[in-house]
Parts: sequence; structure tokens; C-alpha cells
Amino acid sequence: MHQKHQWEQVNLLIVIKDWQVVSQRGMDDMGESMMMTPEEKLTQYDSRAQAFADTQQFDACIQDLVRCLVYEDGHLKLAQAHVRLAKAYLQFKGWAVQAQEHSDRASELLPLCSPSYTCWEDTLHVHTCLLNIYLAQGGATAAGQISFSHILSVRKL
Repeated sequence: MHQKHQWEQVNLLIVIKDWQVVSQRGMDDMGESMMMTPEEKLTQYDSRAQAFADTQQFDACIQDLVRCLVYEDGHLKLAQAHVRLAKAYLQFKGWAVQAQEHSDRASELLPLCSPSYTCWEDTLHVHTCLLNIYLAQGGATAAGQISFSHILSVRKL
């Protein structure tokens, strides 16, 4: 009985520490973000997403990529954000359906970009985004087919 009581105390301490870390992180984010412009928030979330990906904290990476969707300004940047999120869902989670949904959303936004075709840089960004959309859609389709064929092979067993 005494051992069980000690274990409950340890669990309670862990929960309290986790809550304090989460609440402190929330306060830090809230305090900082109140003083930041949308562009600064976007830059912060984008760089944090990359840092989380580099350290294999994939859930946090995806959360920050979702936050980027809120702060993107303009159709091209929003389409690029959806493509980044689609690629993250596919690469880090293997979630083909979510990857397909976000790449489809990027594809819907891209015609609204209407770059000035006199500016090669704009054209390059649109074409790069289009290529990334196709790569994400192809990866999502392939992952979906692999999952479906795996289900069929398991059913045959």
C-alpha cells in the first residue's frame, strides 16, 4: 500500500510539472505574440516549424505549420503554406488524406495568384509551388494506394 501511495505522488508531481511547463509556455507565447506583428508571428512560426522538424518534434512542427496558415498574406503564400503542411502530414505522419486535402487547397488557390508574367521571380515562385503541389498529390496518392493494397493483402491472410 505504501508503494502505491508513493507512485501516486510521483505521478501527481509529473502532472503538475507538465502543467506548469505547458502553462508557462502558453504565457510566454501569449505575452510575446501580443507585441508582434502578423509578419513577425509568421516568421516565428515558420522558423519554429523548421526547428521542430530538424529535431524530429513532428507534432509541434505540424502545429506551427497550421498556425502559418492563419498569418499568410496573399494567395501564393497561402498556397505555399498549404503545400508545406501537406508535405509535413505525408512525410512525418504518413497521413495521405490530410496531405491530399491540403495539396488540393493549394491547387485551388494557385490560379488566384495571377502573377505578373513580366516578373520572372513571380513566375518562378508560382511554378515551384505548382511542382510542389504535384509532388505532394503524387505522394499522397501513392501512400493511399500503398495503404489500400496493404489492407487488401492483410485481408487475404
